[in-house]
Parts: sequence; structure tokens; C-alpha cells
Amino acid sequence: KKATKKTKSAAKVSGSKHAVKKKKAAVKRIPLVNAEGDLRFWARDGQVMGNLVELKEALLVMDKETFLHHANAIKNDFAAWVEDVLDDVECARDIAKSKTAKTMVRHIEKALKKYIY
Repeated sequence: KKATKKTKSAAKVSGSKHAVKKKKAAVKRIPLVNAEGDLRFWARDGQVMGNLVELKEALLVMDKETFLHHANAIKNDFAAWVEDVLDDVECARDIAKSKTAKTMVRHIEKALKKYIY
């Protein structure tokens, strides 16, 4: 009879360990930075962007010539603007590595998860 009680107690203890779940820390989201006036990004094709959402949307329709004018082996105007104006160093570092608009969009989408907009 004693062995049975110990077995039941052990089962209760081990079962309670499984019942305890770790709570994920809530992700604190921050407001999306919006550039105004001359701080907005003015693309060669005439598109004007004031935040990461608008940059993403512009990149989705931007022709290759305009993209390469702003992002090439010599410079990356998009990354510089995101870092200097929108103050998102991590996103800027990621998009600076991008060779295509499609890849840049993926990095921006990842960065947007931390913003409220």
C-alpha cells in the first residue's frame, strides 16, 4: 500500500511540472516613425516615402533602374535614410545587405513587427 501512495504522489508531482507553462514575454511594440517634409525619402522615380510601410510599398512597385540608382555597390540610400531619419539601425543594417528590392522588402516586413502603425 505504501508503494502505491508513493507512485501516486510521484505522478502528481511529475504531472504538475507539465502543467506549468512558461509565459512568453509580451513584445513591446513602439510607434512607427514618420518623416515629414524634407526628411522624407524622395526616389528617382518620383515616389515619396515617409516611413517603413511606405518604403516597403514603394519597393514592391519600383523598377530595377530606380532601385539600383539608390542601392548599389557604392551606396545604399535606403539604408542610410532608415538609419539616419527613421532611427532603425537594425533594419538599416539588414537592408544594406540586400541586393534586390524583394529581399529588402522581407527585411522591412521583419522590422515592422516591432512597430505600432
